[in-house]
Amino acid sequence: MKESMMKLCNPKTGIIKKENASKPVFGKDEMLWLKVEYNSPNIRQSFIPTKTPKQITESGEMASNIEKVEESVKQERAMVVDANVVRIMKARKVLLYQDLLKDVMMQITLFKAQPKDVKVRIESLIEREYLERDPTNKSKFIYKP
Repeated sequence: MKESMMKLCNPKTGIIKKENASKPVFGKDEMLWLKVEYNSPNIRQSFIPTKTPKQITESGEMASNIEKVEESVKQERAMVVDANVVRIMKARKVLLYQDLLKDVMMQITLFKAQPKDVKVRIESLIEREYLERDPTNKSKFIYKP
């Protein structure tokens, strides 16, 4: 309710005049007047109350939204790395870790892939049996069709 009234009392729109226009707070006995001669060049006016950044941070909505977005970005990036690793290994069949890492980082253009993240995704692909380590050379990977 207060947010709606503050939007109507905004000096730019000036639909309602406040007794004390300098304070953005309503007093208990404060008088309000409706500006009958209100005229706007706009055909539409938006009086939907918006939350200030302070209200958003106090309510905690921003923190939960940021966490959700970060989690979804991590999942999408993991899928992109997985797809690139499998695509490269499918074409080459056998590849050394350093060569695989270099090729994956060159092919991913959506974001800057970190070597640590690529290594984690390679380990995940090994667990899911898309890749296997060479028994003689642990830094060599073999694609399992």
